[in-house]
Amino acid sequence: MSEAKLTPITNRGVERTETKKEYLTACIDWVQITVKNATPETICEEILGIKYDIMREDLRAGIQGARSVCSHGDIRILEHTGQNEYIGHQLLMAGKGCREFENHLVAQGIDWFQFFERALKFDINFPRIDLAIDDRKTYFKIATLRTMAKKGQCVTRLRLGVGHDSFDLSEGDGLGDTIDFGSRSSELFVTFYEKNHEQATKFGNDEKRKERWNRYELKFRQKKAVLVVQELIKSRDVYSVVMPILNEKIRFAVKDSADSNKRRWKTWQPWGWFMQDISKLQLKMEPMERNYPEFYAWLEKYIAPSLKVMQEIDRITGERNLQRLIDESVLDRKHEDMIERFIRQYEVFNTQDRLALNTKTMNEDVIYLRNAIHLLENTELLPSELSMMCRRFYFVFHDYFMKEQRKTKEVMETERHLNKMSQAIVHHMLDNNWGVVKDQLFASFRALLALIERNSRLEIVG
Repeated sequence: MSEAKLTPITNRGVERTETKKEYLTACIDWVQITVKNATPETICEEILGIKYDIMREDLRAGIQGARSVCSHGDIRILEHTGQNEYIGHQLLMAGKGCREFENHLVAQGIDWFQFFERALKFDINFPRIDLAIDDRKTYFKIATLRTMAKKGQCVTRLRLGVGHDSFDLSEGDGLGDTIDFGSRSSELFVTFYEKNHEQATKFGNDEKRKERWNRYELKFRQKKAVLVVQELIKSRDVYSVVMPILNEKIRFAVKDSADSNKRRWKTWQPWGWFMQDISKLQLKMEPMERNYPEFYAWLEKYIAPSLKVMQEIDRITGERNLQRLIDESVLDRKHEDMIERFIRQYEVFNTQDRLALNTKTMNEDVIYLRNAIHLLENTELLPSELSMMCRRFYFVFHDYFMKEQRKTKEVMETERHLNKMSQAIVHHMLDNNWGVVKDQLFASFRALLALIERNSRLEIVG
């Protein structure tokens, strides 16, 4: 949608469907807390509200001045090496970790504001907090902001501005625009970019480029991070944090050649509409869905003992209360979706190892690859699950090229490419770069599936 086609916010007679559909939302996208005088167990149990015994050793690289200690998914605890001002532990949650932690917040019946309140009861500091605003209406194009900024139409107190775009070197296709405000090392850094292009590149899915999705990230460090947390707790909203910062720091204006004072220039209308809708901005939680292996592990560790107790009581008393509870439970749409999702994941994760490769049909390969691609694109996977998928990909990959008699140029080039990808994946696994492993697995599955579907004479069933 071009800037000129946006409906004016001041049109009071028009019902704003955008508000109902929540085209503009905010989320916590990075939380980094330094905790002094507390053990990892205390941090887990009393600050995070997570049982310490479900944490596992974190073999990933640490961050500057801190080494990894333990983690639950991407909720990480690190230990300072003694080279920093704050000696103690770091609690670190990047974007994915924040989404995972929101599952725990929901389970505890609290929100981010209450979590920050709880954390402040301890001897802590906030090195960094990020707020992300997702704009699925796209009030403006990032490229337009870049052009206006270069023409001097950005009224800002931030001294440094960087605008850039990414593109595919082989095809020359654009991969998204970005504009940065401020220095990455300063206490406030703001970046606007096209999230749809970032997601399309990450998952190799060009359909995502058609979506409307800009992201505006505000990254706060040190003193400003502390002030942001205090304001969030005080106001219980993100509007009171975002609005003053954007009002004070950034404004796009219509150039007035007759007035040399840019601060008197009129606000560019699309920016004005955006800022007025910021007043309705809500902090959203988007808990990351638990996958089947995680669900099974949770059931086994926390629920199964209670079920066993109930089963034993029924055995002794001759009752059938446990079965009655199960039979009388009502499943809603959320549970039905969970069943469907878990069955799909079960089929991928529990496919029997291929001991007799020559008995496997081409259709089964295609079904497996399609399921794996869907899972990689839509589910957060544990390192153990990604390792399993790497192993099974190896079987499918080598089986296909052993059987394929038509050694065309395309087949040979794809085989060489996937061989290199397989070697790279192994190296990233050894370095615990699981995000890279997932992205490269996704690209490899797609490349192999495309080749099989193009070259196969069989009727593919989906």
